Amino acid sequence: MRLTLRDIGLALSVPIIWGMGITFAKAGLDEFPPLFLMGMRFCISAALLCWLFPPPAGQLRAIFIVALVSATIQYGLTFYGLAGLDASTAVLFMQLEVPFTAACAAIFLNDKLGWKRACGMLVAFLGIGLIAGAPSLRTQLFPAFLVVAGVFTWAIGQVMIKKMINITGFHLIAWVSVFAGPQMLASSLILESDHFSLLKNATLIGWGSVI
Repeated sequence: MRLTLRDIGLALSVPIIWGMGITFAKAGLDEFPPLFLMGMRFCISAALLCWLFPPPAGQLRAIFIVALVSATIQYGLTFYGLAGLDASTAVLFMQLEVPFTAACAAIFLNDKLGWKRACGMLVAFLGIGLIAGAPSLRTQLFPAFLVVAGVFTWAIGQVMIKKMINITGFHLIAWVSVFAGPQMLASSLILESDHFSLLKNATLIGWGSVI
């Protein structure tokens, strides 16, 4: 199959947009705690998208669970870790999404890895182990662990999504946001504090990160 410029552009847009999202989130974490920040972001996504994509019939329960695992728990772990790490270091740990997802797919979906993929996964884990052992990270092992735990949770969520049928990406994002936003805000009320003060004192940078 011959790649077109459109194919290449779409492929490149994914890591570029993802990287920008992490960068903006890191700036927002200086003004909002992780669950509060992500709860607001998901609520905005839900408000924009849920009117355009009707709820998938018979799949709301599954989407609720996916939102809990792959959004609320995952972003909670990942962004609490991100708050304690440099963005560039956190992004390197987040690349474990690929081998974790491949391993989960092999276990739960009976995907065949093959020796080449297995060797690639081993190299990825060894590389992350070397990064974690760097002297500069010795005081940041717990935030690094949170990021890795969040990445593993994300991988489990992707396996759950793979098992869903007859649902488009935008329908999924819209209704994951509908459930994840309130889940995160409720968790934030329990685990985080000073919400009104944070809203009152937020700067353009903080609000820009949310938007």
